[in-house]
Amino acid sequence: MSRKDLSVVKKYGVSKAKYRELMYFCMQYCEMKDSQPEKIMMIEESAKEASPELYKYILQSVTQGTPYEYMDAPCGRNQFYNAKRKFFYRLSLKR
Repeated sequence: MSRKDLSVVKKYGVSKAKYRELMYFCMQYCEMKDSQPEKIMMIEESAKEASPELYKYILQSVTQGTPYEYMDAPCGRNQFYNAKRKFFYRLSLKR
């Protein structure tokens, strides 16, 4: 498990197993587009709750695996990853 993964576990109390489950759940986003709108809404709402101004970038990162360095996010790296950690926390409350 990487250091950034562990920070979600430490800061928000999300277990390692739950974090991994949520991460892989998000990676199925494109597959859910047509058949599971309630799951899509869960992911999108969690991203908006984590950061309304960064939610599109959070979605791109968690659903497509795009690193911060390859996006033109309107914030610094730390701010982005803090919002992404908050996203996983919000999603863990819903799932």
